Amino acid sequence: MDSNTILIISFTIYTAAIIGVGLYSSRKRKKTEEDFILANRELGPFVSALSASASAESGWVMLGLVGEAYLFGLSAFWIVPGIAAGYLFNWFVIAERLRKESLNLGASTLPQYFDYRFGGNSALL
Repeated sequence: MDSNTILIISFTIYTAAIIGVGLYSSRKRKKTEEDFILANRELGPFVSALSASASAESGWVMLGLVGEAYLFGLSAFWIVPGIAAGYLFNWFVIAERLRKESLNLGASTLPQYFDYRFGGNSALL
């Protein structure tokens, strides 16, 4: 077999596996908004915090922090202790309280939480 045939077979097997996992997962899980957004609130605090951090880090670390390091040199690394302190504060002080209050209010997203908690135009934040 030539390399092109092996590539096509590998891609076909991979695509079939991904579609199979997707179909299995779609039948196994509930189909509510809360289940999709919050995994039916079954994830622990560590996984939730890790997911939130990974989502927040994706764009600005690859573009923003690199640009800042280019502009300011080694002094840009002083941002790391601030980021670490912010994440620790979020994980250990804010996250659990926000989780409990959003459950009580029935909010699935932060805009919903702000709307239910403060009303008015606060959901636009």
